[in-house]
Amino acid sequence: MEKEKSKLESLVVSIEVSDLNGQNAVEIPNVFSVSKLPVSREDIPRKSDVERWSHLEGIDIDEVDCKVGLIIDNDVPKALQPKIGCRK
Repeated sequence: MEKEKSKLESLVVSIEVSDLNGQNAVEIPNVFSVSKLPVSREDIPRKSDVERWSHLEGIDIDEVDCKVGLIIDNDVPKALQPKIGCRK
């Protein structure tokens, strides 16, 4: 998340996250916690972003207006796994 070979102070914690409805909780062990993420609100995907790509047709994402406080990488597949029946 920083430039190569830079030092960044962080804590390693375990957290539990859920979807925006408070459902589908997933525990994530060994999370690196930093004081500030190098991202902004403009980095949050929007419906208009998804609609631009035909291979994402039918994907429904909720619009959120908040600060980015968590980035989940693909090393936590359980948190990224789609849930059956979640489409509106």
